Amino acid sequence: MHHNELRRVGIAVVIARGHCLIGPRNLPSRPDPIFEFPGGKCEYGETHKQAALRECLEETGLDVEPVALMIAKQHRYNVRTLDIEFWECRLSPEPYDDQPLPPPTAPFFWTPLSQLGDYPVFPANEEIVQGLTNRHDRHVSGNA
Repeated sequence: MHHNELRRVGIAVVIARGHCLIGPRNLPSRPDPIFEFPGGKCEYGETHKQAALRECLEETGLDVEPVALMIAKQHRYNVRTLDIEFWECRLSPEPYDDQPLPPPTAPFFWTPLSQLGDYPVFPANEEIVQGLTNRHDRHVSGNA
């Protein structure tokens, strides 16, 4: 019998020019990848926000800065409970409008917010994806 393990996780939701940074993760239990934002476990003495920024740099090669805490929640996966904070982040420094978005380290990539909902994500991320998709829809319709 396993005890319930609480794991603290910081997630960087990096948004730039109507695009969001995501990457695939292959799982043994699924034939197709599931997509996720950069992020990972908090190291000892590290805040969720610090973990999100560090993991984003390690996983994507991109330096980001926090904009705002989007949501903090706990999500249960089997024997593990994740204590997750999703941080909206921006590139640091932000590229000028005439510059292309910097390419992240593969397998991460930029996807338009309008297409974010096309990718399967972990259940804990669905609320974030829905919110970003709705934000895009409001912006496009002029009701931002």
